[in-house]
Amino acid sequence: MEYELEHMNDESVMNRSHEIKTLKDVRRYDKKTLTCPGGCCAQLQLHEITSHECLKYLRERMVQMEEHVVELESRVAEMVAIESYYKKNVSDLERKIEDMSEEMKLLMLERARRDEIFSSKETFYKEQTAALKEQVSRLEKRIQETRSKLPSSEDDAVESDIHRIEKDWALRYDKLLAEKITIETLYQRKEREYEQDVNAMKQEVCALRDSLRLEREVMALEYDQANFEKLQSLIDQLEELVEQKKDTTTNNVIQQKGKLYCSVKNENYHVSGDHGKSRLPDSIGSLESEDDLAMESH
Repeated sequence: MEYELEHMNDESVMNRSHEIKTLKDVRRYDKKTLTCPGGCCAQLQLHEITSHECLKYLRERMVQMEEHVVELESRVAEMVAIESYYKKNVSDLERKIEDMSEEMKLLMLERARRDEIFSSKETFYKEQTAALKEQVSRLEKRIQETRSKLPSSEDDAVESDIHRIEKDWALRYDKLLAEKITIETLYQRKEREYEQDVNAMKQEVCALRDSLRLEREVMALEYDQANFEKLQSLIDQLEELVEQKKDTTTNNVIQQKGKLYCSVKNENYHVSGDHGKSRLPDSIGSLESEDDLAMESH
């Protein structure tokens, strides 16, 4: 029985679907009314659908939403361009910081090399001074021995030779001492210049890090219109840092040019002064051999 009822219902539905073939049939079947999709639940006639207020409001709302979507897309494109610009600036600053770090490493290596050279020269001069003192003591012993062996008539000649030798050794010792003092002075000056360069580079690195921090804060604030005043103050601080960096760079260049001019002038003066002096024996061995020949001739 139930199977027969279901079969009859299926047949009636099929007959009705065959009967609904035209728009008139649809209107007749739906009783010529339609519930308002705007939410007011009004039963509308088919000819009232286009002029209904809810549908007009929905059309206006749809147009407004489309305009808003277009505006949001334009703003998103602008924000993407700003983000790419600031990312490029941040990458440039990070690359510059890496270059400054490499330069600081090179300066540290140069300082270590200068320290090694200075220590080796200082050791050389200490050895030369000890050798000179040893040879002076040895010469004094030989002079005393020759005085005891020679007669009294030859004491004046021996004393004059002794004074001459002592004068030569004193001049040689003074020359070595002056060279040592000159090297120490140059080393101290180079060390002061190196410290000034390192301090300038540290200040520049700090300024670059501050500018990088400001750039990142600017990028973060670009997405927030409520913090526009804070963004403007950060931009002003960034411009001040750039101006200070330019002034510092200009001052360092001027100071380096002045130091270079002074060092070149001093080197020219030392070179001209050294050409005017009388040249002393080059090595301790040559001087000792000359003294031995003089002593043996007497």
